[in-house]
Amino acid sequence: MDFSNFMNINLSKFGDSFYVLDEQKFIEDYKSLLKAFQEEYKETNIGYSYKTNYIPDLCRAVKRLGGYAEVVSEMEYEVSQKIGVQKNRVFLNGPYKNKKCMEDILLNGGFVNLDCERDLRLIEEISANHLGINLHIGLRCNFDIDDGLISRFGFCFENKSLEKAIDYLSKFDNVIISGLHCHFASRSLSAWNNATDGMIEILNSLKSKLDSDLKFISLGGGLFGKVPKILKKQLGPDIPSFEEYASVSARKLNDYFDNNFFSSKPILFIEPGTAIAAGALSFVTKIIDIKDVRGKQIITTAGSAFNFNPSMSQINLPIEIVKNTESNYEEVVFKNASITGYTCIEKDILYRDFSGNASIEDFIIFHEAGSYSVVMKPPFILPNVPIIKFDNTKMKFSIVKRQESFDDVFRTFKFNE
Repeated sequence: MDFSNFMNINLSKFGDSFYVLDEQKFIEDYKSLLKAFQEEYKETNIGYSYKTNYIPDLCRAVKRLGGYAEVVSEMEYEVSQKIGVQKNRVFLNGPYKNKKCMEDILLNGGFVNLDCERDLRLIEEISANHLGINLHIGLRCNFDIDDGLISRFGFCFENKSLEKAIDYLSKFDNVIISGLHCHFASRSLSAWNNATDGMIEILNSLKSKLDSDLKFISLGGGLFGKVPKILKKQLGPDIPSFEEYASVSARKLNDYFDNNFFSSKPILFIEPGTAIAAGALSFVTKIIDIKDVRGKQIITTAGSAFNFNPSMSQINLPIEIVKNTESNYEEVVFKNASITGYTCIEKDILYRDFSGNASIEDFIIFHEAGSYSVVMKPPFILPNVPIIKFDNTKMKFSIVKRQESFDDVFRTFKFNE
């Protein structure tokens, strides 16, 4: 977002801390990612990861753009239905699925990617209750991609758990294995290359047990987005572009399906979250105090690392200081200061080693705050802050989520004996 115009607004009108949503940035990154993959594999589509950021405005944008909803809970599924997503454009993933949710999606033409034996038992129950309806499921595949990690998700290919799951499902005439799915946490190019090779190996090994008319292949998410320079310095220079991800995955799959027994090319799904959501949200907070403790400068804010960094990683997000022209406090020169939060947690640090000028009542804008921020922020000590959407061209804002109140936080508690 271009904050040059936004900085001319009296930020205090929104409170001491708030989020700013840039829907247009989200849309641009969505289109850029999809274009990169479609140039290598025409039949690519996006299933947006609701768990990363389920602000309804972003989910509606995905719907308008023709994408699917990738959900991992009944709550997220309800979000998709509130905004009018067709049930046959929903993927349900995750290790803990609600049977009612599974059933509703399957009976209406949506897809459920099975993860574990519990899912197999639930499918058996659903199948028995709806013998006249085809249920389209996928299987999450677990295999070694040589990233040093052992994923806990999906059916293991190496020990034949995946093959056994396919054999188990073959007993049910109305259960159709419509696709294969994988997702790994590693965002490296080698991980995507190895994941694609692994999926091709599985297709070759198990093709006699799979329908030649597969509907989809999903490579999951786990991509870097368009990373700003300050983050590249911390994460390392080898951040793949969308085009590089597509070249080691979509291109290979395109060649594979051009030359193998499948009757038609399945849709290639990718399930981005961070790659398109991170840049869509910024967090703005006011400086409320400045102190010096044995030579260490400390800036206290009305926000918290929990607002955008719930895992408390030591990554510094890109920031801007917005001067408060109505402040009567003197400007301070900082060198290697800690920008900290309002909570009573020592490690609540929003930014490490800040150098620059600022004063009490100035605002700090933290960019790239859209990934796992709003969805993971607890009402710890204070209720959650509002989200506003700013239209930079019209200089207008709208409330996306209002400031939470005491009643919002404590509505489900019982106060009377």
